[in-house]
Amino acid sequence: MDCTVRAHSIQLDDDTRDYARKKISRSVDKILKGQSTTVDIEISNLDHGKGRPLSRVKVNVHVPHAKSLSVHVDDPDVKAAVDGAADKIWRAVKRLKQKRRDHRGAVHGGPVTLDMDQEVEDPTAISAERLAIAPLPG
Repeated sequence: MDCTVRAHSIQLDDDTRDYARKKISRSVDKILKGQSTTVDIEISNLDHGKGRPLSRVKVNVHVPHAKSLSVHVDDPDVKAAVDGAADKIWRAVKRLKQKRRDHRGAVHGGPVTLDMDQEVEDPTAISAERLAIAPLPG
């Protein structure tokens, strides 16, 4: 798994950079074991001069043969924003994997088998019924 951490308008120390890389890559790698994914983490400062500055953490996960996932979290504390982003991306990756599993039919029981031991009176028609059709009013 390739993990990249970028910082915009904020100075990150090595501890925070390593914390973000480990926390988010661990949560993605738990679900997508062994797949070649690319994780981009962008940490930026949203200081507009009004009130307390916010830190925004954006996480983009590119999974081969699937949609790219993207989440972002705003929080005054950088580590709290990283924790929130790790939780969100973990849920999004888990949901993507569940959708892929459901689409293949693994959860729904696979193919349907018919019991051919029962004898049917007329094998060409299962039920034939005439219905009276009336025109719609109007």
